[in-house]
Parts: sequence; structure tokens; C-alpha cells
Amino acid sequence: ITKELLSIKAQILGETPLSKTPIPKKISKTLREYQREGVHWLDRLRRMHLNGILADDMGLGKTLQAITAITQYKKAFPDSTSLVVCPTSLLYNWKAEFSKFNSEITILIVDGTPTQRKKLLNSLTSYDIIITSYTLLQKDIETYQEIPFGYAILDEAQHIKNRGTRNAKSVKMINAMHRLILTGTP
Repeated sequence: ITKELLSIKAQILGETPLSKTPIPKKISKTLREYQREGVHWLDRLRRMHLNGILADDMGLGKTLQAITAITQYKKAFPDSTSLVVCPTSLLYNWKAEFSKFNSEITILIVDGTPTQRKKLLNSLTSYDIIITSYTLLQKDIETYQEIPFGYAILDEAQHIKNRGTRNAKSVKMINAMHRLILTGTP
């Protein structure tokens, strides 16, 4: 899907960059007011075809806000697949958070040996969310760069702060309509 097609779809649906997309009822009960504002801001960025950085202290709900943004996007574009890249230690935490806040989303964690990952990588577009680590993204970037993702979310963005690293170079090769970086590290 191109940005032009997304703009046409937004016009048909009556979306403007300043209108607020409703927060899904399943998730709305758990969001605090500042998180709601964060989700609306992320949605405005998406509708203006911009990318963003969500940076705040640890434990304030960046993951929940990202999950809500993906859920909103998924409602508008049901056939889309999104990507979450995070440190290895957080792979299963992201899966648990998705299960907690939106259990209807199908998730694939790409982890394991090269043989195991190769099997998993053959079915990427069959899932709503793909979760992998920075290290494995580098190793499998040839596959990832061929897939048009809806969202690409980079968690713990300090892993790409040096633009010359393989982490930074790999994430730049991802083909995504929307990019969101999460960080709790200044």
C-alpha cells in the first residue's frame, strides 16, 4: 500500500490529521488520561504520514500505547502485518503484553537457530505482529526488507543510537509505512 492510497482511504473514511480515532473499547479501560493523549498523538502522526519517538520514564506505558496504536491501525488495515524489534530479553514480554491487552492479534516471535528462524520467516505475513530482536533482525534482514510492514516499532531505541552500527543499518532497511521508536533512556 502506498502513502497515496492511504490518503485516499483516509479521505473516504472522513479522517483528518486532527480527528481522533476512537480507542478500542477492549483497551480503553486500562489507559490513563496521559496515555490516551499519547495514543491520539501517535494516531495523528500516522494519519499525517509521519514517524515518531515516544520517550518517557520507564513504567509509564509506552508499550501499552504502542499496542493501542497498532490495534487502531489493524482495525483500519486488517490485512497488515507489523513488526516489533526489541532486545532479546523483551521478546516474550511483548508477547505477554499483547496477550494481556489485545488477545485477538496473532503474534509470531522469530527466535531460535537459523533453521528454526528460516521456517518461521516463511510465514511472516500470516501473522498480525512479528516480534524479533535487534541481533536476529541483522541476521535475517534480507527477508524482512522484502515485506511491507504497517508499523515498525523499535523498543529500547538506545540500541540504534550509533548510526554506524549493524543494528542501526538493519532497521533502516525495514520497509514500513509507519515507524515508531520507544525509549525510556535519555
